[in-house]
Amino acid sequence: MAAPEFYPTTHQLPSATLTFSSDWRLDQTGEIKIGGTLIIYYSERRLDDWLQDWRHWWMESFKACVRFHPGEQFYELELFTPPVIYHPPRLVPCEVRIPDDASWVEIWFQNSARDHMVYDSRFGQNYCFDVVSQ
Repeated sequence: MAAPEFYPTTHQLPSATLTFSSDWRLDQTGEIKIGGTLIIYYSERRLDDWLQDWRHWWMESFKACVRFHPGEQFYELELFTPPVIYHPPRLVPCEVRIPDDASWVEIWFQNSARDHMVYDSRFGQNYCFDVVSQ
C-alpha cells in the first residue's frame, strides 16, 4: 500500500523552499518542480504590527493562499498554531505538492481578524513563480 501524499516516504521528492523573511526579502532555495513539494516559511517579524499585542488582537486565521496555473488548483494553508494560555500563536511552515500540470504558481497571504482582512500580496500583484517540468 502506498503512503499518503502528506507522509514522508523513503524517496526524496524534489522540493523548493520559499522564505518570506522579516526584512521583506524573498529567498528561494531549489527549483519548483512538477511532482515535487513546495515549502513555505513566513517570518513572524513580518507580522509585528499585528502581533505586538496579541492578547487584545485576536487573529482568527493566517493562511498562505496558493494557486497553481493553468489548472487553477487552489490551496489555503494555515500558517498559525492556535494560542495557548500565556503563549501567543506562532507561525509554522506549510507545504504543498506541486501538481503535474503546473507551469506557474501564485501565492498571497491572508490574515483574518475579527471583522476585517489584511493581505500580504506584493501590493495586490501576488507572488508568482515559474514551475519547472522534470
